[in-house]
Amino acid sequence: MMQIDENLKKEAEQKANKIHFLGDDEKIKHLLEVAREKGVVFAVKVAKSMNEPYLLDTFHDLLAKEGLYKDFIKK
Repeated sequence: MMQIDENLKKEAEQKANKIHFLGDDEKIKHLLEVAREKGVVFAVKVAKSMNEPYLLDTFHDLLAKEGLYKDFIKK
């Protein structure tokens, strides 16, 4: 189960609010940057906080394509 502490949940929600008004491509780019910098769990929380199912699905697909899920599982 992927969980983060309350402070990181708040930070994820703030990040989601900051990128909410971008276009879909830009949102995905930002989410991938977040995944590389702060980790997959945090980036997925940001994506979920945006409450956009299509975006979340696209982001999951790209995480798998980029191999970031694989890297996360190995840790």
